[in-house]
Amino acid sequence: MILGFAGCDTNGDQGEELLAKVGNNTLKRKDLSRFMPPVFQSEEDSIRLTRQFIDRWVGEQVMTEQALGEIDGLQNQIEFKVKDYRNRLVLSAYYDYLIQTRLDTVVDSAAFFNYFEKHQEKYKADENYYQVLYVGTYVLDIRKPLQMLNASTDKLAWKEFKQWCLLNAFLHQADSSVWMNTSDLEELGSRLKYSGRLTDLRPGHSPISWTAKEADKPAQFIFKIQKMIPQGQTLSPAIAGESVRQGIIQERTRNILEAEKIRLVREAKDNGSVYVP
Repeated sequence: MILGFAGCDTNGDQGEELLAKVGNNTLKRKDLSRFMPPVFQSEEDSIRLTRQFIDRWVGEQVMTEQALGEIDGLQNQIEFKVKDYRNRLVLSAYYDYLIQTRLDTVVDSAAFFNYFEKHQEKYKADENYYQVLYVGTYVLDIRKPLQMLNASTDKLAWKEFKQWCLLNAFLHQADSSVWMNTSDLEELGSRLKYSGRLTDLRPGHSPISWTAKEADKPAQFIFKIQKMIPQGQTLSPAIAGESVRQGIIQERTRNILEAEKIRLVREAKDNGSVYVP
């Protein structure tokens, strides 16, 4: 409950209790509900917090009137800024409306690769990226996966290799769309219990294998770097995928807003509501 204060007047026209007045600005009981919670722990809290708010309001109003009277042109500056801010809020709401109702967020492969080809300069590797294949298996005879991985990059039977992994491996990576950076590869070396540095291996090398314990059982590990994208070269579409998609969405958004502005300005000129000499 917010309590009343002795000495507060009542506005005769509206029947609203007047809590404070500075010049032509008034603070009424009903105004407090916009700034303060309606319920307090005690009446003492109600009185204290309400008095603090009134004191702050009076101080701000007095200083506002002083500023407007002391600084030449301040009133016009503030009105311009308020109008400009209002316009920006309205435009922002309209932009959101246009995007929600007109933006197509579906990016098919044709749109994706067309945009990627046009903007390749935007998608350069900021570090080395590696396309890797690896297997961890309890199968002791690993001649089959080694044979498959020995094939050259363009002749590797991805589907057959992935199928073997699904049937025999407790961990594997058999997806050509997966790329790793240097730190990812260093973490992978630890996970695969490799004693050296995976980044020292050459792209396209023959697969390497080693034996280590996994869950207290002897396991075989196989690893191969298929390809590498050096720092500074164009990323693969798989790595740049989400960035390309966001670029397409942003371009479509700009096009929608620009087309709507051009259409509205043209119509306004045609009906005479806009004149530009």
